[in-house]
Amino acid sequence: MRLRISLSIFLAMILASACKTATVDQKQPGKVVDIFCEGSQTIRVHYKKDTGDIVQKGPVSLSSGMSCSDAEGLDEKAMLQLPQEGTWTQYYSSGGKLGEGEYKNDKREGVWTYFNQEGQMVREVMYRDGLQNGEDTLYFPGTRDWKARGKNQNGKKEGRWEERLAADSDCISSGSYHLDQKEGEWIECFKAEDKSIYRGFEGTYHKGLKDGHALFLHPTGEKMAEGDYRADLACLQNPPGGDASKCEKRIGTWKIYHANGKLYSEGSYSSSTGQRSGTWTEYYESGQKMAMGPRSHARQGLWTFWDKNGNIMFQFKFEGNDFSPRYAVLYENGQKSAEGPLSMGLIKYDQEKDAIHTSAIFKNGPWKLYGPGGQVIGEGTYVQNKKHGTWKEMVNGRMQTVQYQLGLKR
Repeated sequence: MRLRISLSIFLAMILASACKTATVDQKQPGKVVDIFCEGSQTIRVHYKKDTGDIVQKGPVSLSSGMSCSDAEGLDEKAMLQLPQEGTWTQYYSSGGKLGEGEYKNDKREGVWTYFNQEGQMVREVMYRDGLQNGEDTLYFPGTRDWKARGKNQNGKKEGRWEERLAADSDCISSGSYHLDQKEGEWIECFKAEDKSIYRGFEGTYHKGLKDGHALFLHPTGEKMAEGDYRADLACLQNPPGGDASKCEKRIGTWKIYHANGKLYSEGSYSSSTGQRSGTWTEYYESGQKMAMGPRSHARQGLWTFWDKNGNIMFQFKFEGNDFSPRYAVLYENGQKSAEGPLSMGLIKYDQEKDAIHTSAIFKNGPWKLYGPGGQVIGEGTYVQNKKHGTWKEMVNGRMQTVQYQLGLKR
């Protein structure tokens, strides 16, 4: 009876082998894995089941007494249990080579080489015991010029790494990693709008987040911003929008600079929220004080704006935005001339002209108008920038009542 069963299995394996019509390089939709006998090697091929695209292939080792023909007759589960041994190749869906390297005792070992979809080599990384351990170098496609280089330990970046944005650039980002996260002092290079590459950041990291003193630079080398960060490690458990960088919180006093190196703004960030808080001061590019007022991140409350001669131009009250005030106190020649609520308005700093611009200032509601000595010379209601209803106005030294209909005296 046992002899009959063994003979049946043997015949089935021979039949399965004899019926194989696919070759090692052909797609096989519906299959996950297959075995092929190529010379003295037993080759296992992995497929994308729905399309039959080859995902990877390479030799496997067989247990004592098993032949390649025996392996061809195994079911897919048993095929997948055969240990990888020798040179394996991974593929893109388009058929191009993705990566290539050695397996030893079913684990990656030695240098693995990776390619882009155009077939250009882009990375060489060392493996030991199945994990990335040792040298790791990324290349600019089609060259031997390094793009990033350093070492890995048990599959994670560890120790000093260097990175650069162009092969001909002498600006190199450098610092240390620990467990795949930036740690300690880093220098980082950025690409400017004109494609030039410059040193743009000097600061410290902790567990991949900026933590401690930080200095940002303009492409010219002038300071852009300077202050301190606190790494909010608890935030990393559930970072806003999945963006870990949002767990970097600015704290304490920060200074922001114009491109010419002169101070643009200064103020504090809340240690609890990482947002701007308290009184902030802003400056023209030419150096004079431009504006000052409170922030709850955005402008909140009454802000004062000066011209370059130090004269007050206007005061605006904001309600949680930077550009559209809800209340205005207007000045002429440094003297208060009018105040009241707005239905809309826009205030903006024009960097090219180094000037404050206002537009669409629509008075709406009860307003007061003032004379050169500060006395009230008019009081009434505006409707969309037009006097409307009953107004009290100074006429020949006396306050008189005047009726308006959308800007026209009645």
